[in-house]
Amino acid sequence: MEITLDGKVALVSGASKGIGKAIAATLAASGAKVMLNSRKQDQLEAAAAEMTGEVDIFACNAGDDDAGERAVTATVERFGGLDILVNNAATNPYFGATLGVDAARYDKTFQVNLKAPLFWSHAAWEHAFKDRPGTIINIASVGGLRAEQTNIKAEGPLTDPTLNFQRDANGKIILGANGRPTNLSTDPVVIARNTNVVLGTHVKKEYLRWFPSINASYNLRENLVARAAWHSSIGRPNFAQYSGAITLPDFENPTPTSRIVLNNAAIKPWSAHTTTLALEYYFQRVGLVSVTAHRREFKNFFGTTLLPATPEAAAAEAEQRAKRYFRRQDR
Repeated sequence: MEITLDGKVALVSGASKGIGKAIAATLAASGAKVMLNSRKQDQLEAAAAEMTGEVDIFACNAGDDDAGERAVTATVERFGGLDILVNNAATNPYFGATLGVDAARYDKTFQVNLKAPLFWSHAAWEHAFKDRPGTIINIASVGGLRAEQTNIKAEGPLTDPTLNFQRDANGKIILGANGRPTNLSTDPVVIARNTNVVLGTHVKKEYLRWFPSINASYNLRENLVARAAWHSSIGRPNFAQYSGAITLPDFENPTPTSRIVLNNAAIKPWSAHTTTLALEYYFQRVGLVSVTAHRREFKNFFGTTLLPATPEAAAAEAEQRAKRYFRRQDR
């Protein structure tokens, strides 16, 4: 689909390179008259020389108090009006721990990234959009796609009744005349000491996910705005869900109700896709009325799963139990 912006006038901040330059070039190629803005005159001149269409440049620091006023005024004087404002300029002068930032770099970040879009938009309204509605596009780097990673390493108690059974040198449980395992002790205190391993459960887990989001708005009328948003999210398990005590049954005397009870170290976080639709009607000097529809679809919500035992799993568990037994005997 071909987009034609013939007769439209655009002002793009941060337009000497990167996203801003690409936006300005696309607007100019589509027929708009474009004013390019950034801090450095030479970079603006180089960027403008690469573009087709009618473009001009205005150098200033977007975070300066009067920058928006001067840039908008220069655009209106040069091209006779303003229809599109693209707030693209941004800065990040500090990389490091939040509490390590100094006042100067903190102030610069907010002047360019937060204050400038507001007051450039105010200038566009006062000098152009008040009489003829226009379009304001704010470019942000946070909402589109974010990544989150959580690394879990935990230890918890383990209860294993077979640790009170006698074993031979090969780790095989010694049976008595009645065919039942021979206990190391019948003293309840000793049994509890033998069968309870304080940090016998070891858990490692990593969650790494990308979270896309899409937001859009459209002015149906001057005071009526339609908005739509979609985003993806997850809910990580809490500590008790991925780390905690494990209770093992007596495999030497199984019953139909014998269970290995544990919190799932490999539990999946639930995921959700959320869609929001809204209509906002603005009353001049009063406020607004909003009607919103919100839908969230969950997947893999936390629950309880019962899995049948297999010979392979039983054999692996028997080997682990023998190892735990000898480790405790060596202490």
